[in-house]
Amino acid sequence: MLDRKRLTQSGARALVVAALAATGWLATAPCARADVAIGADVEGLVPLDLDDVSAAPSFQLRLGLQLHLPLVALTPELGFHYADFSHGPSLYRGFAGARVSLGEIFRFGVDAHVGFGYFDWQLEIPDDTNTGFSLDAGIFFDLTVLPLLDIGVHLGYGRIGGDESVGLEPLQWMAFGAHVTLIL
Repeated sequence: MLDRKRLTQSGARALVVAALAATGWLATAPCARADVAIGADVEGLVPLDLDDVSAAPSFQLRLGLQLHLPLVALTPELGFHYADFSHGPSLYRGFAGARVSLGEIFRFGVDAHVGFGYFDWQLEIPDDTNTGFSLDAGIFFDLTVLPLLDIGVHLGYGRIGGDESVGLEPLQWMAFGAHVTLIL
């Protein structure tokens, strides 16, 4: 019984010490700030499970509010994505999501978005179009050149649901590219 009491007391002490250390770190760190983030991505999309469809050039525009603490940045954002697959569909989608990164000069992070997308196969007969739920997730690496400018590379996965009632499977892709974010 005595050992359990000591274990509980030592665990409580460790928790208090960790809380005090975190409070001290946040209290002595520069103030957290929130800045407008405007981002642009240039990508190559590689379709998954589509025959006779080659890679697509793509771009994204993102607008968000970057919440910055020392060593951590969180950016909730809204955006627009366009791609045109060669011998395949054109893709349009709007999305909302977030980016989370760790570091100051060199930042590693993850991002995820959900939204609504549209793709059009632009075939003569029939004109196969589809709208549906979309999602994407990825990883990225940023270099903060100036406090106002982040330049980076990213890798991710994306998907728009298909309409199986007319035989359209979901559109899925792997994305790789470069991005730049202006922090105002």
